Amino acid sequence: VFADNAIAKLEGLPTTGVLKKLSMVRGNISEIDLLQPLAAIGLSHLDFSENPVMEGLDRIKVIRILRDLAELNTAPVTPEERTALKELEEAEAAAAEAAAAEAEAAAAAAAGTEGEATTS
Repeated sequence: VFADNAIAKLEGLPTTGVLKKLSMVRGNISEIDLLQPLAAIGLSHLDFSENPVMEGLDRIKVIRILRDLAELNTAPVTPEERTALKELEEAEAAAAEAAAAEAEAAAAAAAGTEGEATTS
């Protein structure tokens, strides 16, 4: 438990899976990217309530980084949140696929236009 602290970075924590619960209530973590070092640990319980990072933050964003979480800020991770994360990732994958197909079609069209210009 690291309550009421000035910790602003999460570097140097053990990554061997020995840490399953972490409480840093009223800490100083201000950006969601700073949670990334926790991803390799496999935390099941995390309490970051009253940290600047949690102000107005969508829980799905935290669950996306820390996939093994069963509890976030003393509230269970719900099946609905897991479903919302899955749907978000599927939508992002579909959008990326569509953008790649569009870029490929544009490149093919440009190559076809160049080919026509050189044969004329």
